Amino acid sequence: MIGYRFGGTRGAFAAAAGLLGAPLAILLALGVLYQYYGALPMLQRALANTLSLAAALPRRLRPWGFLLLAFAGVGVMRWPLLYVMAALAPFAMAAVWRR
Repeated sequence: MIGYRFGGTRGAFAAAAGLLGAPLAILLALGVLYQYYGALPMLQRALANTLSLAAALPRRLRPWGFLLLAFAGVGVMRWPLLYVMAALAPFAMAAVWRR
């Protein structure tokens, strides 16, 4: 919408390409790397380990809330990471301790 408003049809296409271009390039690069190195046993074990760790993660809303709070503190408000983590850590530990 913003691209269309400021640049017309070409601006809309440029905005869409900007949003989709970088992730597409990263996925294509990862695909090419996997095509060349996918047969390595070390890479296969690493991918299997990653999948098993991801499957074990809890599907709850509370960790995402802490993630959003950390992002807001560091990314939006530009507070130092150490202070944000020091402030959020006791609440995260209390949330886990209660369970």
